[in-house]
Amino acid sequence: MNIKKARAGETLEYTGIHSSPHENSEIIINNGTDYLESCVANILNYLKEHDIV
Repeated sequence: MNIKKARAGETLEYTGIHSSPHENSEIIINNGTDYLESCVANILNYLKEHDIV
């Protein structure tokens, strides 16, 4: 299965293409609309706020 087929609708249930964000997500990264630097900053901030790093 490849991503081109999923985007064309030739395959079903391809993770990241056909799935919606999980309702209980602790962090959501909009890598389709946000710049890479912003996505990384959001992840790092989350990890620091939760004393993970």
